[in-house]
Amino acid sequence: MTLAHVQTWALTALYEAELATPARAYMSNRRAIALSHMLGLHKLDNATTSAAEVFKMLKPPKNFVEAEERRRTFWYIYFSDRWASAGSGQTSNIKDDEVRSEGV
Repeated sequence: MTLAHVQTWALTALYEAELATPARAYMSNRRAIALSHMLGLHKLDNATTSAAEVFKMLKPPKNFVEAEERRRTFWYIYFSDRWASAGSGQTSNIKDDEVRSEGV
């Protein structure tokens, strides 16, 4: 499993939302969220989380660009979740207490 898998589901959800199929978009976004949690993307900006805990499945980023790609992918999914939840009447899939960011 890689970051590309998460990004693929996020883009699929966007495409389905553009097709006006909110239920499908919600489910695809849910898949992206599940994968991002498995990869630890929701813990990237958590100051109290150790690097070993964050990078269980992904290797540490090689440079700033790779770290920023991971961060932006997660935050895109976070805001997509809020948007999809508001549009579909479902609850949000990402709990705010799981995401503690510094300076965001």
